Amino acid sequence: MGGDHFRTHVRLFSVGLAANLAYVASGVVKQYLIAAQLAVVDVGRYGSWTAQAALLLVLLPFPAYLSVLIRGFSASSDDDAVRSRLMADVRQERHVLALMTALVLVGTLAYSSVKHHLVATPVALALLLLAQYVGLTADITLRMHRAHGRLAVFMAVRNVPSLLLIATLGLQSPVLIAVAELLSAALTGWLARRGATFHSDQARRWRPTLDKEQATLWSARLFQYLNASLLRLLVPFLFAAHETGLFFFACIAQIPSSLFLSVTTQIFGHALARMQRGEYRAIAVIQGLFVLPNLVYVAGLAVLVPHWADLITMLPRLTQYAGVGSLVLAVALYSAVLASDCQEYLLRSRGLSRVLLLYNVSSILIQIACLALGYLKHMTIEATIMLCAAAAAAVLLLFSAYSFRLVIRA
Repeated sequence: MGGDHFRTHVRLFSVGLAANLAYVASGVVKQYLIAAQLAVVDVGRYGSWTAQAALLLVLLPFPAYLSVLIRGFSASSDDDAVRSRLMADVRQERHVLALMTALVLVGTLAYSSVKHHLVATPVALALLLLAQYVGLTADITLRMHRAHGRLAVFMAVRNVPSLLLIATLGLQSPVLIAVAELLSAALTGWLARRGATFHSDQARRWRPTLDKEQATLWSARLFQYLNASLLRLLVPFLFAAHETGLFFFACIAQIPSSLFLSVTTQIFGHALARMQRGEYRAIAVIQGLFVLPNLVYVAGLAVLVPHWADLITMLPRLTQYAGVGSLVLAVALYSAVLASDCQEYLLRSRGLSRVLLLYNVSSILIQIACLALGYLKHMTIEATIMLCAAAAAAVLLLFSAYSFRLVIRA
């Protein structure tokens, strides 16, 4: 029985890894095309819009999505009726957000026609917010159903439609790329939902209000996003437009860490949510599997950085990024630290979102102090990010030890 269980995990890991490798490869190619087709300043603009849209995704209340996060991975989610209700609520919430997006677009385009120029920021934010919501809800509902095969297909093709649109149409406008992202999310989200079973009459009336448990998780997720994306949100305000564009190009180095985090949470999310007291060895192994691939990735990148200028000039239209090797390494190290965190599933399903909230608030405050120090001391962007990575690693180590002791201690 134990051998069968092990083989099942190996198979799931292999399938998940292959799908996520396809997702990462297509994501890297897509980011390369964006960097090659846009000016450096426009790369910074588009990167800033993406980060701000993701902030709106966690800042605005989405009760149905939060309910999936809370109840979708507990024992009750094994009940088909519970899953059906959760999916119906998400579907209704998606329609509400689509209507709000349409209203924002109509209003902004009307205002732009009066001013005789496109007010790009609200248009891009509305498009990217809806695209990100569609993608996230498709992903989380497949994970809730433990539909590993469908999830693998979804991950493998998730970037493909937008990549093809950007490549074939030669899009050179950040707003048009946002349109491509929404079209891609709509198509892949529809494919992910094919065959899903739910009844529209099961959906409750949508209200933008949260119960106590949802509010706690909403706060935790807000600060979790701020912790993970603090640099993306603040760099545009602390550094010049050209440096911001170089930074968002370097953020391509975050994609492999996202791959590792996606695969490990896909495989071990349910195990973490249902872990029992006294399972010290299990939590140690799982934490090690969160850390190891990130450690290997950063070490490998450190070997390549001295040859960065020679390597990047081999790629057409990217010579303007020949001097960002050390910045790429700094971003990769920072991302690897954040991707090594396995606390979320362990704490969230046990009603301990307050611990997640405390961890993220502490990490944010310390990183803000590091950014302020770097700004006041006129440190380079690379040195500032390295300082933030060291601070984030110290906070993560302390809180992981506390979380493990709180949940696992017999």
